[in-house]
Amino acid sequence: MNNSNSIIFAGYRGWALKIFEFLETEYDTYTWHLAKTPAQLDDLLQIKNVGIIILAGWSWIIKRGDLSSNLFVGLHPSDLPSYSGGSPIQNQILDGVTSTKMTLFKLDEKIDEGDFLYKEDLNLSGGINEIFNSLTLSSIEIMKKLMKDYPDLKFFKQTGDRILRKRLKPSDSSLTGDKISSMTTVELYDFIRCREEPYPNAFIEDTHGRLLFKKVEFICNE
Repeated sequence: MNNSNSIIFAGYRGWALKIFEFLETEYDTYTWHLAKTPAQLDDLLQIKNVGIIILAGWSWIIKRGDLSSNLFVGLHPSDLPSYSGGSPIQNQILDGVTSTKMTLFKLDEKIDEGDFLYKEDLNLSGGINEIFNSLTLSSIEIMKKLMKDYPDLKFFKQTGDRILRKRLKPSDSSLTGDKISSMTTVELYDFIRCREEPYPNAFIEDTHGRLLFKKVEFICNE
């Protein structure tokens, strides 16, 4: 495996950039490169002798040619192969999952099916900002393991039932009267909290306009 000291990190959300800041500070013997956009990543991939490319919350497909000529590993907020595919945080919350895993795995041509390196506990309770904080903390623990073992990385086959889910669309955030009447208060809370910004907010719409739910709080009966 390439043991180059040059490493690319690709991520753009606030929680992912905190991981990059940690890596750049704690492992300063390596040369770190940050890509926030696909164009920046394309430019950085022209660097010769890059050891590994780390993706954190990356929203774009990696080109097949790049996958075959570089080692890409990605952070996925589920216990793969469970909840592979799009919108893993939202889909798990909507299914009532509050405790899951962060998985670091090798990217290949099949979506989220590559061998994995590490898994770390991940809490999906609370609002999106709390969840993003959990993403950061869980990912940093995984990065510590990665940098301890790098470049002698050992990959493992994914096992278990694969639950593949589609990415949620903005229209999926619509709350109709029928939806609301069929939900428990917990289900309604989960529907709204998993769509807090930066995701398309849950909303009710009529001829007068659209009512957005920016934040939500749940108080459990004792």
